Amino acid sequence: MIYFSDVYESSPEDIQYVKDTYTVPTAEWGGKYFSFQNYAVGHRERSSKTITNFTDTTLVKIYKPILNSVMRKHNFCQPGTGLYGLHDMWGEVYDDEIQTVGMSRQQTSPKVIASWVHLMDVPGESGLSFLSEDGQTLCPEHQNNSIIFFAPGTQRCVDAVDSNRVFAAGNILKLM
Repeated sequence: MIYFSDVYESSPEDIQYVKDTYTVPTAEWGGKYFSFQNYAVGHRERSSKTITNFTDTTLVKIYKPILNSVMRKHNFCQPGTGLYGLHDMWGEVYDDEIQTVGMSRQQTSPKVIASWVHLMDVPGESGLSFLSEDGQTLCPEHQNNSIIFFAPGTQRCVDAVDSNRVFAAGNILKLM
């Protein structure tokens, strides 16, 4: 389920960028601040509440070199083994009362070979958990700055904890 993880410390400017870009008040969450894939790169409209045709080129510029470096370090998607691209990519900003609604899957295409989440600014517990293939909830001991690569289609959840948290997440697509 989890392929590998690594550590990358985001700059204060990158963290603030994600906070500023992906902190959106929504009535659906009682006016709390929450953002998710509705604001993702390449996301298509799913409801009248989504922003469409939004391409966050800044987030792509931030993460393209980071993801390439981490994947090479772990012998994942090596040069000469195919053509890879970044599929959906988004930010997630949670306050201490916000959590996702149960487990969710982020994989959006059968060509997705991995999903990832970066704990950009997580001062305490992340609240991040995964659902294993046998139905067990797993809460990995990943800390602030962890980048976790996991199998596409793996269900994950972010529970409410006693701190504000900033994540970035996305998918890796095999083009050829």
